[in-house]
Parts: sequence; structure tokens; C-alpha cells
Amino acid sequence: KPLSGWTSWNVSSSALTNDLISGKQYQIIARSSDSSGNWSQTYSTRTAVYDTTTPLSVSTWPAQGYLTSVNFLNLISGTMAERASPGDNVGVVSRIQARLQRLTDNWYWNPLGGGNWQSGEYTIDSNNNQIGFSVAGGTWSFTTTLPVMHSKLINGNTYYLTTSAFDDADDAPNQETWGVSVSSFVFDSSAPVTALTIPVHGSTYSALSGISGTMEDEPTLTDATKLSAGIDRVELTIQRMSKGEYWSGGSWGGSQVWLSTTASGSGTWERTSSLPTWEHNVTYWIVARSSDRAKNLESSFSV
Repeated sequence: KPLSGWTSWNVSSSALTNDLISGKQYQIIARSSDSSGNWSQTYSTRTAVYDTTTPLSVSTWPAQGYLTSVNFLNLISGTMAERASPGDNVGVVSRIQARLQRLTDNWYWNPLGGGNWQSGEYTIDSNNNQIGFSVAGGTWSFTTTLPVMHSKLINGNTYYLTTSAFDDADDAPNQETWGVSVSSFVFDSSAPVTALTIPVHGSTYSALSGISGTMEDEPTLTDATKLSAGIDRVELTIQRMSKGEYWSGGSWGGSQVWLSTTASGSGTWERTSSLPTWEHNVTYWIVARSSDRAKNLESSFSV
């Protein structure tokens, strides 16, 4: 209980805060005097860090950036940190908020009640005791009740994830501005499609200086309204049927080898170097396959 006759005091001045530097520690000493000019012999002191710098969050899955691609979404995760110069005395990031938006209609994901998309803005908040939201040791992750693939996370659609970090400043935590940390991503669970144009299947050649073909990524190939991750690489394997051996790029051997090719931006690919010396009256089995940037690997191969 305060002693009789005590009164409160405060100092409020923009000149004070203008001279303070964010990230630096300060000691505040207070004393008082009475009307007779007697100063208090015991001072009151406090030490505090002045922090007005907003923290930074980064999404690592899905990766931060424009039109990245994923083939699963069993979590959203990332890192966070205070923005500080060497020697600064700053706090820690104690809270993360996230918003996941479906760009086909701009609806937001709400994980509560089993999870569903809603028309109004919804913020997933680590401070709301939402199960599966972890913030610790410079990383954050949310693993519970994300959109179910193919029913609520649709192949070929685009989504938008943005996050905001809070630090632990005592009076009013500094909050990162929305839209600074952003991942715009495509959900692509379809494998690409590869075709061999040279050589033609079942044909006979007297000379073969190159192997070439085409490739397209699903689901765009089937539905032009959908987006795809895009082709990452095309590979081929060459087998000499008479001995069951595979070409490694320099010699024949017993283990299957997938050889790289050169792809163009027009949907074609080829390999013209390090091919075997084709032998007379020998049958060869050539198979081509593709994988896309979402790591979907073609399992039905072109021969």
C-alpha cells in the first residue's frame, strides 16, 4: 500500500526518445527533493533496452519467393530473428502470425473446426494456443489442420502465404509489417509427360547422331487454366539389348544409368554428346523421363 502523501510522476518528451538508439541499453536514475531543497539520499534506478526495430520472419516451406512449387503441404515453417547490428542488445521473437490465402478466390484458410476456406481474412496465431504451432530456437512451424491435398489443396492452383513476427518488448511488442515475408506457390502433384521423337520406336537407323524429344508438365498439359511447377530436368537411359548392359556416357555396364539432356524453353530436349558407337544389327532400348520443380518424377516412361 502506498505511503500517505506519495504522488506519481512521469517524464514525456519527444526530445528524449529522439536521442535514444534502438538496440542500446540505458540506465535511468530518479531522485526527488522537497520544498526545502533536501534531495533524496537513496536513488531509484532501472536498466532497460530501447528497442523499436521490427523483427523478421522468413518462410522456408513453402520457400519464400514468387511462384515457388510444392507437391505436399503437411506443414508451413520458417525462421525468425530480430534485425540487429553487431553489439546491439535486442530481445527475442516470441510470436508468429501467418495467413494462408487461396488465390483463385482470395479466401483464407481457417484451421479451426476441422479446417476450411473462408471469405473473410483469418490469421493463424501462435499466441492463440492453436495446436501444432511451435515458435522456439529461431524457427517456427505449423503442422496441424492444413488443407487436405486434392480436396482442399487443389492441383494446379496457386496460394499465398505471408507471416508477421513479434518481439518481446515489454510495453508494446514490435510487429513486422504484413507482406514483407511472402511465399506465392503452386501446388503441383502431377508428374510431367515426356515423348521421344528421335529415334522412332521400332525403327531401323543407319546413323544416329542425337536423341531428342518433347516434354510437358501436368496439370497445364491437360487443363490450360491450371499452373504447373515447370520441367526441372529430362533424363534418358540406353540399354544394349543383346547383353542387357546400360550406357554410362563413356562405357557399357550392368547398372542402369540415367543420362542428362539439354532442354529448351520451347518444350523440347536433346542429347547429342557422349553417345555410344551404334553397332550393326544390334537392338537398343532407349527410355526418357522428366521431373518437375515440385519434385514429381515421371513413372510412366516414353520408349
